[in-house]
Amino acid sequence: MRINKLLNFLINLGRFFNWQNKPKLRRFFKFSLILLLLCGIGAALFEFKQIFEGYLNWKYTSKIYNQMLAQIPVDYSFLKPFRRWDVDPLDIDATAVLSVAVDELGNEYLLFAKNPQKRVPIASLSKILSGFIIVENYDLNKIVQFSKEAIETEEEIGFFKEGERFFVKDLLHSMLLESSNDATFALAEVIGVKKFVGLMQKEAEKIGLINSRFVDPIGLDPDFSGEPYNYSTAKDLAKLAKFIIQKSKTDPRADFLIKLTQKKEFYLYRTDNSFHHKVKNTNELLAKYSNEIIFGKTGYTPLAQECFLLVIKHPTLKDGFIINVILGSKNRFKDMEKLITWIKQAYIW
Repeated sequence: MRINKLLNFLINLGRFFNWQNKPKLRRFFKFSLILLLLCGIGAALFEFKQIFEGYLNWKYTSKIYNQMLAQIPVDYSFLKPFRRWDVDPLDIDATAVLSVAVDELGNEYLLFAKNPQKRVPIASLSKILSGFIIVENYDLNKIVQFSKEAIETEEEIGFFKEGERFFVKDLLHSMLLESSNDATFALAEVIGVKKFVGLMQKEAEKIGLINSRFVDPIGLDPDFSGEPYNYSTAKDLAKLAKFIIQKSKTDPRADFLIKLTQKKEFYLYRTDNSFHHKVKNTNELLAKYSNEIIFGKTGYTPLAQECFLLVIKHPTLKDGFIINVILGSKNRFKDMEKLITWIKQAYIW
């Protein structure tokens, strides 16, 4: 319909001008059409030239840009560690195992887990919390005297005698390095064992150890079936270790506790400056990983089997660390070595 109207318009226009009788006007009209056509072609060519030049410029700059990107190293460190899937999965014959990497900001990266939330007896790993309660609440220069009840505690590590006196800070070495139950009981008696255990449970709740329970400062097995005992999980123990390590960065007392466990041995003296005995650390991996270990504690009872918590330095982050927990093991040191070796091989740091 519109085309017909246009044709009719042109026919009427031609009749109006009467091309046959007006040759000059006809020539002018043709010239104008040719000029308009040439201008249109010129404009189209100019536009095409602009588009083509833009394309060539894009091709050129794109190549340079890609070359520059290829030369600039991309920092993927915030995504590390990367799992190397060519390394076989780890198999450890223990009740519960956990390995967690922690960065400077406290962010966690799970490296390995086996029954991390399973509640199990933790034996002398209980003394980690006991040690923290002591450094945070005691005068470390206070004198501790061994009572009859303390030396009658199950096991005789240290061969302490009734009436012997030691400074708290020194006796802590016996408690945490050689894991003396007598020393632990004597230290708890300073404020009363019942009150001490109450502080342990209160602190556990404050930290967020929701699957942990403490009924004594040592971690003894119950005498009879059905009696309560200290239990926790690999996850809770890792949380406890993380809490103490982070607190040690601003709290000298917590720092004292952390550094104490790094010692291979300690010469224990009584308050009268007489030598008592050489305390040896039960952590057999200190010799092999002495430059890597930040914190560690062993534990054993027939019910709990062998337990081990070991915190090592992060492979790449200055203030980072890796918390490793093994519970219910038949060979804690072999299993811990196996775990540490695996996390170093199974991840790109």
